[in-house]
Amino acid sequence: MEKLFLITVGTSLITGTGLLSNDDIKIVMDESLSQTRSAQKEAILQKVADQLSVDHQPIFRTAEFSTLLAYQRTVNPDAPTWYNPGARYICIGTDTFVNRFVMSMFRKTMTQQFPTIRLETDIIVPGLNVGVAGAYDTAQHELYTALGMLTDPYVAQRQPENVIFNATGGFKFVSGWIHTYATIKGFSIMYIHEASRELLLTRPRIALDFPTPLHV
Repeated sequence: MEKLFLITVGTSLITGTGLLSNDDIKIVMDESLSQTRSAQKEAILQKVADQLSVDHQPIFRTAEFSTLLAYQRTVNPDAPTWYNPGARYICIGTDTFVNRFVMSMFRKTMTQQFPTIRLETDIIVPGLNVGVAGAYDTAQHELYTALGMLTDPYVAQRQPENVIFNATGGFKFVSGWIHTYATIKGFSIMYIHEASRELLLTRPRIALDFPTPLHV
């Protein structure tokens, strides 16, 4: 089976690429874990979109794409880009205003750079609110279900090594959950710590399975 790259998407496009001033970042990221949106935030994010329409290189400085490129270069030291021809790519994010914007920019840039890329439907974690037990449980359940539909065929075909999670980006809940899920299922995890440039690539082999979703 073809490789399946699952990318947890965070906000490094906003906070770590130099596209916005510190003042603009503070405005955009204020209450970013809620559904809050405003005309001011939209105007600032439009500046990001406008800059990327002229030069999309900043998007490749994000945590997510830096990790993809590092992975490719472990496979092929001469790899010119992050793209693995023939592979499937799926982004995982939350239903916050800012995260949806970042994912839309990723999708636009990826498809413009490689029109034939197999970029499949995003996985959106709904109603993420770790302070509300019901919402938290629902988010876990829906994420577990969505990932199972994608990855179970690889387990059935005894090819878990072809499922690769890029867990550098993303919100802490999603990233931590992904690490646990991949460890249990025996999928690969790639990660670059914020204080390092070295790619950490692991494939845990813990033979566990859950007959029901991780959900109370």
